Amino acid sequence: MDKAVTSGIRRRYLLLSLSILLILTAAGTGAFLYMKHSQDELRVERERLYDKQVKLETLRDSLNDMFFRARGYAAFQYEKELDLVYKDLDEINNALEELKDVRLTSEEKQMTEELTTFLAKYEQETLPELIRLVEGKDYEGLRSFSSNGLTDSVNQFIAYAKQYKTNIDDELEGLSTEMIEQANQFTFVMVLFLFLLFVFIAYLIWRMMKDIVRPLEQMRQATDDFASGKNFSLLPVKRNDEIGVLFSSFGSMIRTIQEKEEELTAQNEELIMHQEELQEHQHKIEESLRETKQTKERLERYNDLNHVLSFTLNKQELADSILEYLDSIYELDLGMFWIRESGERALKGMTDALFEEFSTNRTDYIDQRLKEDDFFTITREASHEKGVAADSVLVHDYFSSVNNPEGDMVALFGASRIGRAFSEEEQKELRGLLNRVALAIERIQLYDRNVKERILNERIINNINEGIQFVGHDGSVLQRNEAVCEIISCGVPLDETIERAQWIDHLANQTDDPDQMREFLEGCIDSGAHHVQEYRYRILEPAERVIEVYSAPVLVNEEKIGVILVHRDITREYEVDQMKTELVSTVSHELRTPLSSVLGFTELLLHKQLKPEKQKKYLETIYKEAKRLTNLINDFLDLQRMESGSQVYQMEPLQINELAVEAIARFRTESSHPLVMVDEAANVQVEGDKERLAQVLTNVIGNAIKFSPDGGHVVLTLSNDENNVIVTIQDEGIGIPAEDIPKLFNKFQRIDNSARRKIGGTGLGLAICREIIEKHNGTITIESEEGKGTAVRFSLPLLSTGRHRVVRSEGKENSPSVMIVEDDMSLALLLSEELKMSGFTVMYHTNPSEAFEEAKRTPLVGIVIDLMLGDDLSGWDLVELLKREEKTKNIPIIISSALDQAEGKGKLHQIDHYLTKPYPPTKLSKAVLGFLTEPIQQGVIFYPERGSDQDEDK
Repeated sequence: MDKAVTSGIRRRYLLLSLSILLILTAAGTGAFLYMKHSQDELRVERERLYDKQVKLETLRDSLNDMFFRARGYAAFQYEKELDLVYKDLDEINNALEELKDVRLTSEEKQMTEELTTFLAKYEQETLPELIRLVEGKDYEGLRSFSSNGLTDSVNQFIAYAKQYKTNIDDELEGLSTEMIEQANQFTFVMVLFLFLLFVFIAYLIWRMMKDIVRPLEQMRQATDDFASGKNFSLLPVKRNDEIGVLFSSFGSMIRTIQEKEEELTAQNEELIMHQEELQEHQHKIEESLRETKQTKERLERYNDLNHVLSFTLNKQELADSILEYLDSIYELDLGMFWIRESGERALKGMTDALFEEFSTNRTDYIDQRLKEDDFFTITREASHEKGVAADSVLVHDYFSSVNNPEGDMVALFGASRIGRAFSEEEQKELRGLLNRVALAIERIQLYDRNVKERILNERIINNINEGIQFVGHDGSVLQRNEAVCEIISCGVPLDETIERAQWIDHLANQTDDPDQMREFLEGCIDSGAHHVQEYRYRILEPAERVIEVYSAPVLVNEEKIGVILVHRDITREYEVDQMKTELVSTVSHELRTPLSSVLGFTELLLHKQLKPEKQKKYLETIYKEAKRLTNLINDFLDLQRMESGSQVYQMEPLQINELAVEAIARFRTESSHPLVMVDEAANVQVEGDKERLAQVLTNVIGNAIKFSPDGGHVVLTLSNDENNVIVTIQDEGIGIPAEDIPKLFNKFQRIDNSARRKIGGTGLGLAICREIIEKHNGTITIESEEGKGTAVRFSLPLLSTGRHRVVRSEGKENSPSVMIVEDDMSLALLLSEELKMSGFTVMYHTNPSEAFEEAKRTPLVGIVIDLMLGDDLSGWDLVELLKREEKTKNIPIIISSALDQAEGKGKLHQIDHYLTKPYPPTKLSKAVLGFLTEPIQQGVIFYPERGSDQDEDK
């Protein structure tokens, strides 16, 4: 049963295969034979026509030569020409004989017969007659002979030969076209045949794969051997199925190929015969290649221009490339490409001076023309372009604008050719190229605008105080400004991308709560929320700062692509908030305390009968507290006026030492602290507001007293540097921690310790002082050591009088000190100035007790004492105290008094000099100088106003 099924399959497949093979083979063979037969017929016909053409051309040429030679013989009587005539006759007869062997049409046969008859007549009658006339020199007969129609007959034969050649050429061309069409058809048929064969084989392989694999391998091996030229054996397969047919077909194919080998060899020889024809074609191809090369070079230049137009961002490079390309294509003699807005230009044959003259004087007409037309040409007579030419020369100018999409001109192209006009086609081509250039210029301008906008945005971002970070969707920092690195330490360059874990850990570790900071940053990045999130943190190093950060998502088409983090240093605002809170507490305390006293003592005075002593005491307390309230309110008003800029300063020349003496005198009546004034300043004249500078001195001295709760001296020192007077107030109070000193000039700033809390205050005094001193072009600083005291130092510029300037000597810090004890401020200042001019440091006192204590502490070279000092101690009492004290008994004493010397006769032995007021101040300086056992260094040098070469020591 299986065998029967297998046989049935084989039988059906065999029938199918044979049918298809027979059909394909028959069709292919028939097509091949038909095409071969057609090609052979066409080739034979072509060769016949070609042979006929050659013979007719030979006949025509011989006939023409014969007639030409006969005319030459008739004209010049050369016998050699006559011999050539007979030779041409022979050639013509031979050609006619050859034509008889060629298949001719009836027309051709008739022409051949007529020509044969004509030649016979010509040879037998016409030519002998011509010879007779020539030999007889019968020129009249020759003229009549030449006009008897013989020439027309010959010309008619020649014209016929030419027309016949043209007809043969047309037939040959038609045959060639027909052969090509048949070859194309044959190729298509063969391709179709092979395609059908391939489909058939594929079908067989798919159907009989298992049965034909091994035989096919054998057949493949045989095929490989045959292709490589090896011996091979193809044993017959005794099978009636497809494989057998295939083997049989393959064998037949091999035999066919072997049989066709000789035919292919013959065709190869024929191809060799056509080699010369191919060589001629080769020359034509080489010429085409040269043209192709030129075209390629032009295309390469055009490609380079396209590259520049597409990618360059440099306008000068663009202008140079455009002019170079247009010059290479259109062979310009003069050329210019000028980008009008930015000024870039490329020139050929033009100097910069010529271009400047052109751009200044000639553009108005061109601009007007280009508003009406996209381009135009001008033909003019050459001037300097003429060169050495003797005749007139024309120059053809071409101008075209390059416009942006709005129609405005962005560039101008101009070109000139000497003696060669621009054709309409060239003008249009140039316009088309320049339209492309407009796009390139617009792209560069757009790029320039984008660069400027980007730089502007970067500068804006980098110049704002807030630190900005852009974090991508993966958490990496992609961009940040400079301010963020000023607020927090970045650790890496600005343009470097930082991975998520790295920058989060780096930032979190700088804060006071790293875990909370890390949680906030992670939430900002991972959260899908589209709202702003805020967080406040502290940076601990290098100085503690309060930073506020908020995050906002960056959305593109409603999709989150990253997060913007904005860090803002709110340390100042935070401190202001703290100060406001402190202010509320301080003002509440500072206002309520005096108000409580005022209200309490007023109520007692209103409702109780008190003794006069208590009434006076209560009223003094009320006055004191009211004054305290007034000072507090005045401080607030002063600060408000200063901040609003409405504070008015009445500037005038002042002696700063007078203000210092007045301030110290005021506090001597109110304070038990010893106040000392040391005047080392040679020049104390400044320009300032007397009330405001007095306010500064009052505030600073008041602070020195207030923050010295355990007593101690308060020393005010005046000194000079080259251009300033320096005022220093030194106390021996509780001092200030070093880390708090920078904050002291802030409004409402008070040091947070228990000692200062007990003292109280609004924290406005030093802020007001700094404002006043800075308005006077001065500076104010504080030096302090906790537990040892504070020194407040401010400087003011000296008033320039134009007469002299003061120069401090190098040893001024070691100049001897003199104390003046005087209650008359004006006289004390006069005496102080005289002593300072002699090189002394002056210490000023009005209180005898304080002067005595100071004398015990400070080495002095002399003391000047007024006798009328006060109710507690007189000048003589002070002298007695000084003489009894071991430390001061040897200090020379000078009495400066309005009392007569005779009134103190019994005490004069205790003093060294007595000056009765009024007296010249120079007497005092001479007296003090007399106390010194060795000369003192002169401390002040006056330079004359007009620059005298001599110095005067005072």
